[in-house]
Amino acid sequence: MKVTLTTPTEKMFITSRAKQVLLLANINNVADLLSQSKVDLIKLPNLGKKSVNDICKMLSISNLSLLNDWKTIDDYVDDTALKEKFAQNALQGLLAFHGTINDRTLVDAAYDYAEMMMEKINE
Repeated sequence: MKVTLTTPTEKMFITSRAKQVLLLANINNVADLLSQSKVDLIKLPNLGKKSVNDICKMLSISNLSLLNDWKTIDDYVDDTALKEKFAQNALQGLLAFHGTINDRTLVDAAYDYAEMMMEKINE
């Protein structure tokens, strides 16, 4: 089942237990879910790795993904790839907030965010 940003948690194709945990954490729709990382979700009481993996699979069907975890930084071989990933995550967050990205200033804001994150890493 494909999902959109406005798909409510109750309609997601995941276990009832996972749905209940997400709702208790005020994750009410896919947009809320996209602002979380795997680590954030694993920290939720009663939500295990299998549930998180199921959530990731459900999102991937719709070409969506959770925020990247800091542990995955080592997966990037150069600063350009890392900066691009930060920008993608920022764009995903902006898309969740605004519903659409039809303004160049939003894209610029995402890359400004990516630049800021790169500076923090290199400090």
